[in-house]
Amino acid sequence: MQCEAGKFHQNSDACRVDFQPFKPEHGGPGIGRILVTPLSNPWYRIIRFDVGDLVRLDESGDCPCGRNSGIILSAIEGHAAALTLTTAGRPVTLRELDGVIGRLSDVDEYRLEQRSTGSYDLFLVSPRNDKNTLSRDAADMLKELYGCRASITVRFERALSPDNTGKYRLAKAGFPIAVEDYLDKDCRIFDGK
Repeated sequence: MQCEAGKFHQNSDACRVDFQPFKPEHGGPGIGRILVTPLSNPWYRIIRFDVGDLVRLDESGDCPCGRNSGIILSAIEGHAAALTLTTAGRPVTLRELDGVIGRLSDVDEYRLEQRSTGSYDLFLVSPRNDKNTLSRDAADMLKELYGCRASITVRFERALSPDNTGKYRLAKAGFPIAVEDYLDKDCRIFDGK
């Protein structure tokens, strides 16, 4: 749950949350995935569920709101299914991509599809008349994130449609990305302090 200070807190009475950090070269140990064990159902108390969320731990471990039990997060990085990779193979979270796209002006909607290593399609919905400048700015910013060798194709749409699952996805790779490959297997899973 998010508190009035903008941080995210585990409800320690209802669940146990374990954190598995990424390897340092992939953004760890502050970024990783969470596993959740509900405590209210006696049949599930021994099962950790991978809910697919990637998160950023709060470095201080304290919150001005006073809720300091369990894990405290500074941000939700996005869903593992929205991971894309740089040309060097580093995972990029949806929050990181959002930060780049958010610097562009007059973008109503976007979706990034990574077709292969180093090849990206950016779909934009924008009321802006100067599409050439927007396209160039978007490609330059994405190359800063994904690498100078990234091939960026910018396409303008009137509206973006949901996937065949009915969900709107802002980023996806056209190939499987196993989040387990980026986790630090030498780092112990922990649940807070």
